[in-house]
Amino acid sequence: MKKFSGIAATPDGFYVSATLNDAGGNWKLTGTSKWQIYNKQKSALLLDKSVCLGIESKWVRTFPKESGPWCSASGEYFTACTQPAHHQLHAEILDNNINGIFPDDAFLCTLPLNLLKDPEDSFISVYQKENDCRIGITLNRKLTAVFHASQSDFSNLQYLVARIERYWITLNTGMPFPDTIYTFNRQKIFSDGQFSVRSINTLSEDPSVIKAIGAAFCHTGNNVPAFSGPSSGIKFRKIRKAALITSLILVAVPLISFAVLFSLNQSTISRVKKCKADYNNIIANNTEIKELLKSGESLAKKHIRLQRIATNQTDWGRFLYHLGSSRPDGLFFERLGSEPMPGDAEKVRIALSGWAGSETIVTEMIKKLSVPGFITNVSLSSLERDEKQKDYCRFKVICTLNF
Repeated sequence: MKKFSGIAATPDGFYVSATLNDAGGNWKLTGTSKWQIYNKQKSALLLDKSVCLGIESKWVRTFPKESGPWCSASGEYFTACTQPAHHQLHAEILDNNINGIFPDDAFLCTLPLNLLKDPEDSFISVYQKENDCRIGITLNRKLTAVFHASQSDFSNLQYLVARIERYWITLNTGMPFPDTIYTFNRQKIFSDGQFSVRSINTLSEDPSVIKAIGAAFCHTGNNVPAFSGPSSGIKFRKIRKAALITSLILVAVPLISFAVLFSLNQSTISRVKKCKADYNNIIANNTEIKELLKSGESLAKKHIRLQRIATNQTDWGRFLYHLGSSRPDGLFFERLGSEPMPGDAEKVRIALSGWAGSETIVTEMIKKLSVPGFITNVSLSSLERDEKQKDYCRFKVICTLNF
């Protein structure tokens, strides 16, 4: 089955695409879309499509010989012109998919040739929609000229066609002026019998979609002069699609695997919760097991308490041994007090008080007391001369014992 895609660039900065399928000799419009011209993400989603693009143009009889800002699509008698910057913009944006860039008037020729049975080889195409009024001349199945008319001129079509016919004779083309007129979507046109008038169903009422359909039919042959042919990037469109699909698979496989593993993990968690609930229910309803658990908890607490007592005694012994071994000459202890640290059962705050022959001896004792790692936060709480024995000073030291 044949499948063609065409895009029309609108004056308000959008692309309008149309996709056609050949269903047993009858063309069907199977899809349309619209997006902003500078939306590169949307243009990238064309993937491996080959598209013909229709852009705005003006037709002239004589193309200036001097170099100027024009990009042309030359016909046999007339030339379609557009701005090079306008052409270059679309060529760069759609470089990966362009099969050719054509005047957006292409539908005046391609629609009659492809949508009608046994169309004439030479004919006049008349299209009018709001302020868009244009007349196309097709000779020997090739679009030869397009005339844009004002709304006032279009109200008297018979007079307008007669003017074009008289102008055509002056061109000395050697080709007779066509006597068949094709209109679009049941347009009402007065004819005095000089012309045979037929109507074409354009598959859509939207002017932009009609232009896109006309561009899509440019795949069928060289009926319309082209501004440019296939782009350099179109050769690799199938490779790009394969690479994109491969990349998506590489991304999707880990995601699917993660989803499956997550689902299995959730199922396992659910089963564990159910087993735990059943276990708790059995324990709650079995008094013998409850008693065994209580006795086990009691024994565990006793074991922990005995172990802590034994450990604490060892740590206290280390503390007292270090306290005695680090006491310098001339320093004497009078009192030792302790209290547990709030919120930490593994630490005890200790207060030491006594007297010494000088402040230097107290400082030396503090330094020695700070050496082992199980004694921390050693600080001098107070130091003053003894009121009765002036040669001695009384001190108080605070430290922390870590079990």
